[in-house]
Amino acid sequence: MANNTQPVDISQESNYVLPKSIHGLENGELQAYYQYYFANESDSPLSVKVDSILSDAEKDILLNQMFVAINATSNDFIFNSILRNKINDIRSLGLSDTTLTADRIKGFFHIKNSNQHKLDSMLKRIRDSFAHGRIAFDGTYLILEDKTNELTGRLVITIEALELWKSEIIKMMQTKGVNI
Repeated sequence: MANNTQPVDISQESNYVLPKSIHGLENGELQAYYQYYFANESDSPLSVKVDSILSDAEKDILLNQMFVAINATSNDFIFNSILRNKINDIRSLGLSDTTLTADRIKGFFHIKNSNQHKLDSMLKRIRDSFAHGRIAFDGTYLILEDKTNELTGRLVITIEALELWKSEIIKMMQTKGVNI
């Protein structure tokens, strides 16, 4: 994998790309899984209801399996209800607007309230980045963002990692009798 340690500025409109222009996303299948099938039930009528079928304990297991599948740890990801309180951590991970580097898989995600699980938050931010076209490409990495008034999520990830996560989610949902 490329090891790009130069800051990436994705604040300009011209840096965003259509998913179909990225090798690996051109047929729309992977995007459909995240935008529709893995979306929270309230965001998509096509949702397989990951957010409501899995218990919090099962979501913890799945999230851990997803991290293991891509050789990441929970230290590579920040989940918080007030992201401004985590700005130093976001900067040190290379995820702020001024320090953004596409050098490994990592991310930060806003958690809406104490009832929202980390997995639900992460899947919502991925879904919203596809739905709202906030996708940039840098070398082998995608930079996915979700924004309301301010950034509510940013994920640096590879297409291969999204594929691995898709497989992990499908396997877990199959244990619940849901075939995708």
